[in-house]
Amino acid sequence: MADNSLFGHLTDQLGHFKNLAHLSLARNKISGPIPSSIGELSFLKFFDVSENQLNGTFPLCFGQLESLETLDFGYNLLEGVVLETHFSKLSRLTTLKASQNRLRFEPNPSWIPPFQCEIIELSHWHLGSKFPQWLKFQNKLSVLDISDAGISDVMPTWFLNLPAQFEKLNLSFNQLTGEISNLNVTDTIDLSSNRFTGPLPRVLSSLRILFLSNNSFSGSLSEFICNPSISDMIVLFIDTNLLIGEIPDCWIQWRYLGYLNLENNNLTGNIPFTFGFRNLFMLNLRNNSMFGEFSSNMQSFVSLIMLDLSENHFSGSVPAWIGDKLSNLVILSLRSNNFDGHIPQKICDLSSSDFGPRP
Repeated sequence: MADNSLFGHLTDQLGHFKNLAHLSLARNKISGPIPSSIGELSFLKFFDVSENQLNGTFPLCFGQLESLETLDFGYNLLEGVVLETHFSKLSRLTTLKASQNRLRFEPNPSWIPPFQCEIIELSHWHLGSKFPQWLKFQNKLSVLDISDAGISDVMPTWFLNLPAQFEKLNLSFNQLTGEISNLNVTDTIDLSSNRFTGPLPRVLSSLRILFLSNNSFSGSLSEFICNPSISDMIVLFIDTNLLIGEIPDCWIQWRYLGYLNLENNNLTGNIPFTFGFRNLFMLNLRNNSMFGEFSSNMQSFVSLIMLDLSENHFSGSVPAWIGDKLSNLVILSLRSNNFDGHIPQKICDLSSSDFGPRP
């Protein structure tokens, strides 16, 4: 019954369906509390009420559902305190999705969960200032999202050394500190809006999406960008950090890159010659110290939709080929540079263009 327009409250009569094993009511308009009679469904394996308008607390009765494997009540309006008792008999649980609720969970530091989850998503929960110690015992994790969870701790070494190989890891919007030498994640990493320091971490060659925005990563881009094993990256956001030096000229293997954001760093030099991305949709180099003229190799950016070179020291004329070759361009910002000459008419016809104040 997912993806309908069901509304109203969940009936307390649900407990009468003693043999119910699968209940999916996701993406409806159901409101009110989750009835405690759910605890009577001893054969329930799959429970999904995500993306509704459920409110009230998270019922303690869920801790009695020994058969439960998937529990998803994410994107609702539940609030209150979650206790260890809520999970007391959930030894078969493999998927816990509960993001975007107003719930607080601070178990005893010595708590060992009865489950071994593959997916845990608790974004927007309050998990306490310390990094959750109970994750130390999750050896099968593939997806972990504890973003925006109020954590203000040093990234523990044990977490980086977990035997599990993550597919997706989201720790964004916390206040985590420390250096990260390597990340054992195969697909997606989001560490943005923390306080990480040190050089950029080493990542797996299969990684496709990397968000490191709004931290204090420092040093050069060279070792990271020139790593020949990185070839599948699609999204790379390292904006608002403390990176220095020139952008290295070794982008040939980055053939799938679609989104590159390096704004708000201390990068210098010209745009590299190997910047020849036919699949690039967004390039943001705003607020660095880069210089030089438009490189002719940028004519190959045929898929580009957004280009921001503002607040740098670029010079020379704005080439007319921008309007011809970059026919998909929608947003162009060149303000606060040292460009001279006339602005080609075809560029002025863009949906959104910003060349700075006019005399």
